[in-house]
Amino acid sequence: FGGGTWVSEFSVLSGMPQDIFGPPGMYAPFVLAPRLRNSLPMLLRRQGYMTIAVYPLGGNFVNARNAYRAYGFDKFYDPDDLGLPAWQTSDAQMFAAAKRVYDENKQSGKPIYIVVLTMAQHGPHDSVPLEELPVPFNQGLLPNLPADQQLNLSSYLARLQDSDRGMTQLEQDFLHRPQPTVLVHFGDHQPSFGGLIRRLSRRLPIELAPYRDALTYFMIKTNFPGPSLPEYPMLDIAYLPSMVLQAAGLPTDPYFSALSSMKVRCHGQYEDCPDKPLLKSYYAWIFNH
Repeated sequence: FGGGTWVSEFSVLSGMPQDIFGPPGMYAPFVLAPRLRNSLPMLLRRQGYMTIAVYPLGGNFVNARNAYRAYGFDKFYDPDDLGLPAWQTSDAQMFAAAKRVYDENKQSGKPIYIVVLTMAQHGPHDSVPLEELPVPFNQGLLPNLPADQQLNLSSYLARLQDSDRGMTQLEQDFLHRPQPTVLVHFGDHQPSFGGLIRRLSRRLPIELAPYRDALTYFMIKTNFPGPSLPEYPMLDIAYLPSMVLQAAGLPTDPYFSALSSMKVRCHGQYEDCPDKPLLKSYYAWIFNH
């Protein structure tokens, strides 16, 4: 269960959905980030990690550079820092830049927590005519769909192929090595396809049907044997940091211990936790501390 672009960054770093703060939560990088006292990068930094963000847009976009500093990042790299064009970087370019940044900073001897944001798969997906897409996506591989859906989906699949190649290299760089590594990849929201996504049919378990427009995916891989992770029909994005800590086998603090307990007791749901008294108690504990 995801959010929007920059609010998902807030949720997955802070362990809180932005909309529990009401409409101002949409401006999380401006109004919420400076008030955080707990976050995943803050916790890891206290444990001796160097925390790094690699960002595909200018650092002034939605206050990103300041927000990431408030989230607890030691270093922030935008396209100017990386020698890349803003808004036009492929996933492979962003992953390759992350590897360069990692290599530059590993001399510190500290373990490194690095966040890489990619934008290549973000919409719009109808800005390039079908015939100009790379082969074979320019052939009209989905002939039974209306032309507008055909174009959006073909563009999405073409970019997905490029993203897959970039991810393959990223896994080669970071998982095929002796250093213990956790790799997490997640989508923040579905593609809009200019609003067409809502009309596309899809197959979902009955209990997830009410959430169909907010479902994305996440993946956690490690290069070492670790604990088995819990599985839920749906995991709120705000619980991802607790999954990262669990996969890595790292100690938690009171805040993330409570978040992990909520994840278990609410079966992966956050605002829709079936135990409403527990949820109210949790909010009271968070905001009183």
